[in-house]
Amino acid sequence: LLNKRLTGWVNLKYRRHALHRPALVRALALDKALSGAIQRTEAITRTGGPVVAGADIAYYYRGLLSLSQGLVGQGVKDLEAAASIRPASADTRYALAVGYSQTCDSATRGRRALEEIQEAIRLDPSRVSSHLLRGDLHFEQMEYAGALAAYTQARGLDPKRVDVFERLEAVYTALGRGPEAASAHTSAIDLRKSDPLLSSNTLEARVARGYAALNTGDMEAALAELGFAGQAVQ
Repeated sequence: LLNKRLTGWVNLKYRRHALHRPALVRALALDKALSGAIQRTEAITRTGGPVVAGADIAYYYRGLLSLSQGLVGQGVKDLEAAASIRPASADTRYALAVGYSQTCDSATRGRRALEEIQEAIRLDPSRVSSHLLRGDLHFEQMEYAGALAAYTQARGLDPKRVDVFERLEAVYTALGRGPEAASAHTSAIDLRKSDPLLSSNTLEARVARGYAALNTGDMEAALAELGFAGQAVQ
């Protein structure tokens, strides 16, 4: 019940504040509520009580919020706590991979982020954003074969995502495969032309992209787009 209530409340409050309050006010209001839930959870566990049902949700959302504000250390800490409570959550493992990928430690960025994203893919192989992140991690390490394999899987899941073809263009270029890079570039341009929302930076377009990202589980993109919207209407 707590899980259901907290999830619903956070979704409602986040969407409302994303569109009608300054980004900082929205972040502080949400952070206060989540921190209160986490403090109550920790108080119970310190006295030997059981983990409160749904506690992972509070850690998860506060972790996402911290990442969106650039507080990577705090975000990773909360997401690790969420994963320890519910390790089989693909959402949490994906978010944790995003957090690790943003750390300053290149060894952590390469190794732990890849471990987490591979686990996220194992738990939910249908999420395009997970394959894209795996490809990005390989690309960053100049492991272009691994990057190409991941981007190709992403294209198979959603052949109409512009960012998939943009990444394919980059990895084909890195591999010296010019004709395939040019083909990917053309596909990206054609997709942008077919959907004005993909190339527009109007408030309405960014809100639409934000909610579309929420629906696909791409929380990083959702936070970026809706965070911009929140600042635009203040």
